Amino acid sequence: MSALYKKVFLAFSFTLVCLATLTPAQLLNAHHVMHVSFAGLDKVVHFSVFLLLGMSILLVFENHPKLVEIFLFTALFSLATEAFQLFIPGRHMDIFDGFANVLGLLSGRFIIVKRRPRILNS
Repeated sequence: MSALYKKVFLAFSFTLVCLATLTPAQLLNAHHVMHVSFAGLDKVVHFSVFLLLGMSILLVFENHPKLVEIFLFTALFSLATEAFQLFIPGRHMDIFDGFANVLGLLSGRFIIVKRRPRILNS
């Protein structure tokens, strides 16, 4: 996987996280975009976007000496996005969304580490 592709994937993932977590609720009216709804759908979305971010961070910074610190900072960022929602019209902070964020990050890391030879060497 080329370095440019990895960086584009990271930028896309980060942008998706920001859009999904910091966009005012009126612009994210899911009933007009998707006709699928079930209890916990927002947790699935939080988990999924942070899963992509966790995977892309490991792909881009795989040999960085401060990889653990980068993941910790990203986990704090995910919790901060929840706190920022207190100031966004129509949004509210949910600690379980924060848990889904961090679980997605860790799962993304786990997937890349377990599939490392196939993904990182392609």
